[in-house]
Amino acid sequence: MEVTEEQVLEYVRSQIDGELLEHTLRVLEYSSELAKRNGQDQVACERVRIAALLHDSAKNIPPAKLLEISLKHDHPIDPVERDHPGLLHGAVAAFLAREELGIDDPSILRAVSFHTTGEEEMDVVARLLYIADFAEPGRDHPTASTAREIADRNIDEAFRYVVGERLHYLIDSGKAIIPRTLHLWNTLTADSG
Repeated sequence: MEVTEEQVLEYVRSQIDGELLEHTLRVLEYSSELAKRNGQDQVACERVRIAALLHDSAKNIPPAKLLEISLKHDHPIDPVERDHPGLLHGAVAAFLAREELGIDDPSILRAVSFHTTGEEEMDVVARLLYIADFAEPGRDHPTASTAREIADRNIDEAFRYVVGERLHYLIDSGKAIIPRTLHLWNTLTADSG
C-alpha cells in the first residue's frame, strides 16, 4: 500500500461527515481491535484499518450515480442492486479508492466491495470489516451487542451470527436478498456440518 492511513482519512473526510464519519471511525477502531485480539499480523491489521475507513466513503453518492459508476467499471449488477442502488456503495467505494487513491490491494478492495452484502470468498479482512460494520459500539440494537459478545469469544461464530442476523432483518422487513448473500449463508451452514 503506497497510500498512508492519514491520506485515506483525509480522502474519507472529503466524502462523508457527521454521523456517517463517526460510524466509520468507530468501525475503524472496532475492526482494528478485533484484528489485534484475534492475532492478525501487522499487514492484516493495516488492511482492515484502510478497508474500515473506506467502506462507506461512497454512501452519499446519489443512486443514479452509483449505477453509472458501477456500469462504467463493468461491475455485474444484480437485479436487487438495480432496484436498490444504495447497495452498490461498497463496490463504488472500492472503484474510487483504486482510481483516486491508487489502492490496488485485492483484500482491501474486496472487503470494501462486499461489506454490506457479503460473498462466499471473504478473507479475514473482509470478515472483520463485516462484523465491525454491524456491531461497532455505536450500534445500539440488541443483535449488535450479542455480536460483540460472540466476537469476544470467536470471530468465526460472530461472522456467522452477523450474516444470519442480516438475513433475518431482510426477511422480517420484506426486503429482497441478493443471491450472493444467500450463497454465503449456504456456504457457512454447509461448513458447520
